[in-house]
Amino acid sequence: MSLQSDPQQATRRELLLSIVVPVFNERTMLPVFLENLLPILQSLALKSEVVFVDDGSQDGSAEYLKQMISKMPGIKLLGAVVRRF
Repeated sequence: MSLQSDPQQATRRELLLSIVVPVFNERTMLPVFLENLLPILQSLALKSEVVFVDDGSQDGSAEYLKQMISKMPGIKLLGAVVRRF
């Protein structure tokens, strides 16, 4: 049994496109970003996800994204790991 897959056997439906988006105080731009990105993702014959990484926003970015998660499948929100030097 080989661990390598044959690219000829993979179909477009098996592929997953993950887009990782860093977020820091981007509340006003998030609706515009999603409004432009989501139609493009829907036009592709790929399963996709958009992973937002909130880096401690103080402007409501995380709250907005949490609302969008409940409305749109494929959106995820992660909190960044706090680094203290």
